[in-house]
Amino acid sequence: MASSLASQLQRIAASTASTLSAKKAKSLHSTSLLFPPSHAASQDFETIYSIALDGYRELCALDPRFEHFSTGIFSESSKSIDRYTQTKAEIQELDRSCTEFLQLASAWVRLKPTLKAIEWLVRRFRVHIHIPIQLLLTFLPHHGQIIFIRIIEIIPENSFPNPFGFLRQFRKSVTPPPKSLFTTALATRPDFFNIVSEHMVDMVKHKRNFAELTHFWASTTVEAVSILFEMTRSTSSKKTSSHAQKEEDVLIKLLPILKEGLKNTRDHEFQLACYMLIAVIVAKSRGLNEQVLSGLIQSVAAGWTEATVNQGLASVALLAQEGGLIDNATFQRLLEVPQLASQLAELSHKFRVDKLASGIVLMILDKIADQTLRTLEIAESILADVRLSVNQKKKILSKLISVASNAEVAMDGDVSSRLGDIVIGLAEGRVGGKSNKKKLAALFHQILEDEKIDVEILELKLGGIVKPLQIEASKETAPQEKTVKKAATYEELSSRIPSKTTVTSFLGNSHNGEFNAIFAAFAAAIPTEADLKKFYNLEIFSKRAITDAYTISFFAAVWSGKHPVLAKTAALARVKEIVNDVIYVQKKKVDYQALIPHILIALQDTNKRVRAEAANLLAVLEKTYKIVGEKKAGKVEYWAVSSIYGDGAATKDLKWCETADVRKFLELAIAPGLEECVLEQSVIVALVRQALSSSKVEGATTLKKSVKTSVLGYLSSHVICTPSLVAKVSLLAILNTIEKASTSRTEFLLPVLKWYCTADQTELRKQCELEDISIESVEKALVSVVSEHDKVGGVEYLVDLLEKKHESTTLQAIAATRIQAIWNTLRPELQIPLAVKLLTTGVETVGTGAEEALALFRSVKVPRDAFIFLLDASNLILKDIVGSFGERDMKRRRVDGKEVTVSSEQAATDEVRKTTLVLETLASEKIEGEDGKIIASLFGILAEVLILEAELGVGIAYLVGVLLGCLINMVKDVKQSGSKHILQSSVRADVLISCIRSSSSPQIHNSALLLVSAIADVAPELVLHSVMPIFTFMGANVLRQDDDYSARVIELTIRKVIPPLLSSLQAEGVTPLSGASELIASFVSAYMHIPVHRRQWLYVELVETLGAKDYLFAVVSMLAEKFIAFAGTTSPARSKALEVDPLESFCASLTGQFDAVTQVATVEKILTLVKDVLKPQPGGLYSQLMASSKEANFIKEKKVNPKDTAKSLLDIVKKVLTNDRLKFQIAAVSKEGGEVKDLFSNALQLVLGLCQEFGLDKDLKGDCDDTLKGLLRLLATKDFVAVIETLVDRNDRRLQQSALATFRERILAESRSEKHTKEAVVKLADKIALIIADKSLDDASLKVTALLCVDAIIVKFGKADPALVEKTVRTIVQAGLLDAAVTSDADDDLAIESTTLVVLASAVIVLGGRFIQFLPLTVPKSIAVTKHKLTQWDEDDDVEDGTLIAALVTAAFAFWDELIRVVPSFMTNHLGEIIVQLSRAHHLDISDITTRQELLSTIAEKADVKIVLRDLTAAFNSAVTLGEAAITVQIELLEKLLDHASKQVVQKNTASFVTLWKRGLDLRREIDAESSEIDIDDEILDRVEDRFLKTVLKTVYKLNDGVFRPVFTGLFEWADEEVSGEEREARLSSFWRLVRVLSENLKGLFTDYFGGIVHNAIAILKERIETNKRTEDDDDVEDELWVQVLHALKSGAEFDESDFFQLHHETLSTTLLSLLPLAPTQVLPTLLPFLITTQTEDHNKVINTAILKLMKDDENLERRKAGVRALARIYEELGEEWIGLLPETVPVLAECLEDDDEGVEREVRGLVKAVEGVLGEGELEGMLT
Repeated sequence: MASSLASQLQRIAASTASTLSAKKAKSLHSTSLLFPPSHAASQDFETIYSIALDGYRELCALDPRFEHFSTGIFSESSKSIDRYTQTKAEIQELDRSCTEFLQLASAWVRLKPTLKAIEWLVRRFRVHIHIPIQLLLTFLPHHGQIIFIRIIEIIPENSFPNPFGFLRQFRKSVTPPPKSLFTTALATRPDFFNIVSEHMVDMVKHKRNFAELTHFWASTTVEAVSILFEMTRSTSSKKTSSHAQKEEDVLIKLLPILKEGLKNTRDHEFQLACYMLIAVIVAKSRGLNEQVLSGLIQSVAAGWTEATVNQGLASVALLAQEGGLIDNATFQRLLEVPQLASQLAELSHKFRVDKLASGIVLMILDKIADQTLRTLEIAESILADVRLSVNQKKKILSKLISVASNAEVAMDGDVSSRLGDIVIGLAEGRVGGKSNKKKLAALFHQILEDEKIDVEILELKLGGIVKPLQIEASKETAPQEKTVKKAATYEELSSRIPSKTTVTSFLGNSHNGEFNAIFAAFAAAIPTEADLKKFYNLEIFSKRAITDAYTISFFAAVWSGKHPVLAKTAALARVKEIVNDVIYVQKKKVDYQALIPHILIALQDTNKRVRAEAANLLAVLEKTYKIVGEKKAGKVEYWAVSSIYGDGAATKDLKWCETADVRKFLELAIAPGLEECVLEQSVIVALVRQALSSSKVEGATTLKKSVKTSVLGYLSSHVICTPSLVAKVSLLAILNTIEKASTSRTEFLLPVLKWYCTADQTELRKQCELEDISIESVEKALVSVVSEHDKVGGVEYLVDLLEKKHESTTLQAIAATRIQAIWNTLRPELQIPLAVKLLTTGVETVGTGAEEALALFRSVKVPRDAFIFLLDASNLILKDIVGSFGERDMKRRRVDGKEVTVSSEQAATDEVRKTTLVLETLASEKIEGEDGKIIASLFGILAEVLILEAELGVGIAYLVGVLLGCLINMVKDVKQSGSKHILQSSVRADVLISCIRSSSSPQIHNSALLLVSAIADVAPELVLHSVMPIFTFMGANVLRQDDDYSARVIELTIRKVIPPLLSSLQAEGVTPLSGASELIASFVSAYMHIPVHRRQWLYVELVETLGAKDYLFAVVSMLAEKFIAFAGTTSPARSKALEVDPLESFCASLTGQFDAVTQVATVEKILTLVKDVLKPQPGGLYSQLMASSKEANFIKEKKVNPKDTAKSLLDIVKKVLTNDRLKFQIAAVSKEGGEVKDLFSNALQLVLGLCQEFGLDKDLKGDCDDTLKGLLRLLATKDFVAVIETLVDRNDRRLQQSALATFRERILAESRSEKHTKEAVVKLADKIALIIADKSLDDASLKVTALLCVDAIIVKFGKADPALVEKTVRTIVQAGLLDAAVTSDADDDLAIESTTLVVLASAVIVLGGRFIQFLPLTVPKSIAVTKHKLTQWDEDDDVEDGTLIAALVTAAFAFWDELIRVVPSFMTNHLGEIIVQLSRAHHLDISDITTRQELLSTIAEKADVKIVLRDLTAAFNSAVTLGEAAITVQIELLEKLLDHASKQVVQKNTASFVTLWKRGLDLRREIDAESSEIDIDDEILDRVEDRFLKTVLKTVYKLNDGVFRPVFTGLFEWADEEVSGEEREARLSSFWRLVRVLSENLKGLFTDYFGGIVHNAIAILKERIETNKRTEDDDDVEDELWVQVLHALKSGAEFDESDFFQLHHETLSTTLLSLLPLAPTQVLPTLLPFLITTQTEDHNKVINTAILKLMKDDENLERRKAGVRALARIYEELGEEWIGLLPETVPVLAECLEDDDEGVEREVRGLVKAVEGVLGEGELEGMLT
């Protein structure tokens, strides 16, 4: 058992990268985010730091907050930080810094620079081990990225944090963990939930959070919290206390983060996430306590910002709905929210917010003294628009009434006034939206009733506030205080009543000031009975005569106006008392009929109590008439007979009724319904209507006609005479309902309308404002006096109103509306002149009236006769205008240079406008009856306006468009009615054609064509004779339009017009094709102008309408003919169009839209047409197509060559036949037999006929053959082979070749072959073989085609029938096809040979070893052919094109490649020659690179290595003779050979390789020899030798030391001893090149090999030194051999690991130092490695002295520079080791600084800098100065 100390040590070792455990340290160091372990293990901290520093700097540029880490974890000193040597406090600080960086970097981890920076934290500080939780949290928002899997992988198992244990399963995964996994973990792992929550709080607190983190946290936490609450429910469903405790635990987790998030005003997204979380908490919890909810409300309101206030308000509403309370601070925050009420209203449509909304309103009312108008408006809007419960509304309304009625509440004056407005608005139903106004009003009145509130008292209390009266304050009255209002007492107000008066009646004018003063006192007196008695007994009332109007008119004015209800009822009651007193107490006979109209007004009041008092008063009056109306009663006085409306004309003009008539009216008509009048305000209207309307009206009373007339006149006169607009409107509301009275109400009331129209509008507006009535309601009431069935000129007056200018902006519109309303009740004979007048007014006047007249004309239903009258009138006027331009006028216009007089032009313009209006109305009407007259008039107008446009230039496009639209509708109506005869006399085709031709408007063109289509659909004979000009016009204009509507018009025109046209042509005996040619020509001519995307659709429509089988070929052929004619004179635009949509492609696409039978029939007819074009026949298809003289002349004029036409047609046929879809269609149809086979047979016969007849024509030959191929490809394979066999049997070489070429293409393209197909192909193969074997056949192209067919058969069917392949090969061999090319240089023979080799290569693939029997007859001949042709290409200057030779060589290579691949052992004897030919072909650059490479690879892979090396060695001389390209081929083969050969094979054939090496290494000697004829320059030689040496190196890699060491020794001896002189030097140069290559690549492994050759190196260098002395040549001479020796020695010294060169340093150093003065540039690179590996103090001094000597060489500038550079390099490499030699160096440096050459001085400055890099800056400068 291990001791305690041992256990502790084990635990430390497990978590520590001890330097004692190299394996563990390497494992830890290889853990990386970015690099694989193998790569990471080779990196040192310098490399890692440099990578991380680049990323860190980029991060600093992105976010300046990263910069403070530059002095810590990303400083230079961080490279030396080791946490295992730090104190606990330092480690904590390091972890804190890393945590801060990771938190900040979390937002940027998807960027590469961030990963580079984090790589440093992983590699240097190992954060994945020491703070893995923070590392995981950093990448948590990016869990969907692959990098997250890498983070999981690099955290060691023993460091993986438990809260994240659910991620262990993804350590080996290739897909990142899904978000649902984290949601589940948050819900089920409390430790993970706590970590994530704390991390989020920390990020928010330090302002490091970002959008992705917030989104991740919100989306997962919200769902997790939802799951948590569900879990608490499921686990504690029966334990309420347990459930509450669990919910509380969840809240405890969430509240800190919510608190932090809600107050974070900078991060809007995080705030929104918190709101979302609150919503989930509220929705899922079973009941949060009030304290929690209120606290959350306060936090939300305190923290929301302008960007989050909307969502925050929703959260507050949600919390308030659950029971949260609003404190004062929250209340103030809520009032600050912009558009608070509208936002709450919008939210209320989504969820309940009624508790928050009602709470806000109640708090506003509670604190009314502190509120402003804005907050009061908020309360009103909430009440009106937000969805509240009934109880909440009741609470608010009750509180509102309480506040409004409490006089002790002090509030701002404006607020008080507004509060009163709201209360009255609620009572009147003016507060709220459309849907809840009435509900609020009903609820308001219900509260008043339930709480027994005296409404009248409340209204009087609010009277001065809610409805402020215009009481003129005396000059002594002080300005009213704004803050608090107190109502004046009755005594104060009564004292303001003037003692004297000039007013006779308050129902007249000029009494406002006095009335207001009296009414103020009256209103103040009402609440107190004593004050009221005082008021009634005022002197101004008490001393009046009983007929005086003053007293009663005051009270009538009160109840007739808009005053408080209590005031109205008191006024009515007082008048009742007065009447009773006069009649019953004073016993006076007074007729109060002047008061009745005003009582009728009171009976219309909205308040029931007012109506009740009015009914009581009227009942009293009705009873008084029984007394007053008695015959014995004596003289009757009339109340206010001379002053009811003042002293003016208004009273004098008033009409009075007989007392008896009034009595009957009241007794019979009104009194019986008074009780109902009290219940409903509209009853009085019905009573008067029934009383005064005609007896024919249902419910009318039995009053006599005279009484009705008298009363109607009497009431109407009050309407006319009363100056009160409110009274007028109220009375008119009754009178305007009277129907069919004996005397029209219009007759009585029209004067009041005329009065209004002539009155001063400014004064009327002022009066409306004073009486609080809208001017629109006044005008509507006045205009409504014009009754239905008017006969007294009321309607005419309204029409006149439209004609005249009027100050009122609404009167004319209201008049027009009234006319429209009663139009249908007017007599037709009245409608016609009215319609004319409306039209005239609208055209000839300007202003609002004109607009209303036109609108009215368009909206009313004009009778048919009116239209006929208007159209005939327009037609006549237009004729007169046109006729006014006689011959004299025309001459005058030409002389004067003017077109027409101004008056005529204006008349024409006006009439055109008038006619347009009539037609617009007609277009919208459904005219009943036959339309013949209207259609004739419309065509007449069309004819005249076309002339007008031509003569006057008057714009009529719109008029013509409307006119054509009317005609189209009417023609359609004729079709539905079946009244075809109507059109016979009314349609004018000539006018229609003129319209189409003369207009430039596309809209008119479309409408005219639609009209043509409509007429052709009903009566085609009316337009057939004019149809050709229409189609000609379409081709030139309409077809160019690019819109859906025009396309629809064209479609209808084609469908409706063409069929009857064809029927007509057939009836006339005209050939249909001849007749349709001109029509087709119209569409063909427009081809270029039709939008590209609509062409196919249009021509398909045309062809389908004509008949595809009969006319598709005609359309296609005429298109081809047309564009052939333009071939020589094509415009740039047309050329561009044809590039976009080539004609043949379009024609093929068009043909492809139809079924197979139609397509084959079209092909057959086109082929027939081709034959007819080339050999015209009378009555043939071509002559029928050219039946149009226009087309014939056009073709003749363009001099179209028939051959061009035929070629164009054949191109189209070829394009059609290449459609794969057609092939499948024909296959499907052919199974059924029938028509398609006959058509196809005919087409094939036609093509064969064309081929036979025109096959030798060079212009048509190719097209005929291609057409035949196209036809044949459509056949099924069996049928196809049968046809080919028939063609091969023909004695027509050209047809045979075409058939065979088609056969080959088909066979190669065939995806599968059936048995009967194979049998047919085999049978055909025998016949093809006969062609190949026919030696008398001199048609080389036919033989080539036959060979290609054989090749296709071999490829497709060879493996299934090898015997057939053997038979075919034997035929080829016996035919001697490989012999001709050797003896003949003809291109035809060359093509045959190339194709033969291709066939043989395919045969080798199929036969495999069975091809051996043919080797003696094929391989030697193929080599001979290749050799011969390469020689011919190399030596014969007459050969200019090597394409055929290249093809033959490529085919030969492919043939040999297959043979070597299949039977390599049988190709051994031919391998050498093949290698030679490969080299020659590459040298001549005449072979395919790919084929050559494949052949080389096959030789290297399949052939025996020893044989290949033998043949390579043998062929090397010939390759050298040919040059670099030939040598390269052999080197490539050697490289490929080494790639495929194993080590055992290479070692086994070492001797062969060495032999070949010697040939390569001796190449330089052979070229440099004086007798050499090889011409290769040094650059090429170096390139070739370098590549060869690489193959040697590749070979050495596969040899062991035991094999290679003697080989190396032998090579050295071969190079050094076997030759002498310059030849020896050349061999040694190549050898030392090899040494250098081996040393550079084998490095330390090769160092020992220098032991046997170092003496040779020293000897060569010494020889160089001696040679230089003998020649006394002091210049640097580039000697090849010694330079290669220096390079080899340098490489050896650099990679010396066995101290070999240290043993030989004296000899080598001495030699190098001796050579240094002679060649410092070459020697110095070699000397430096020696200095590094073998330096001693004495040795360094010797070298330093030698270099200083060079620096002092005054005779040679380059040596001085070389010396300075050498010393600078030494200081850079050795640094401090060379500082000891500085004293003897400084004098020389100082001397060199004064050198005459600037270059030397510059080099010395560089040396000084290098020295100071060791000493320190400025140190050496001090020594030199």
